[in-house]
Amino acid sequence: MITTILIRRGLRSELPLSAELGELLLATDTGEIFYGTGPGNPVFRVGGGFVPDKDITSQIDGAINTFSVGEAYQPNSLVVYYCLSRLRKSVDTNIYDVVELNPDAGTFQLPDRVPQLGDTLIVSYTRKTII
Repeated sequence: MITTILIRRGLRSELPLSAELGELLLATDTGEIFYGTGPGNPVFRVGGGFVPDKDITSQIDGAINTFSVGEAYQPNSLVVYYCLSRLRKSVDTNIYDVVELNPDAGTFQLPDRVPQLGDTLIVSYTRKTII
């Protein structure tokens, strides 16, 4: 016996907020997967998904070096671009440009710099999977 599984696909903003029980939905722009819980009930997000190039420059105030991506992310998936330069861990010296403070809270720190007004801060990461 062969079973065909149909998955409703589309941009996250275009997917329905409710779906039949057991219906799967895939947000093609974010990689998130949703599970229908029945007509009139909200869909349940079951997948993480990659978030490309999210601009969080508005958090820069010239005084802080701790920032938030606004949601939980998978540990070690965070990529930070400061003024269009990718920040990373230096393997040779074990010095970090970026420290993931609390991935469950979505926070990270730039330990050796305080971004100033006019600087840019862009992040990419994988959303934490909810099971």
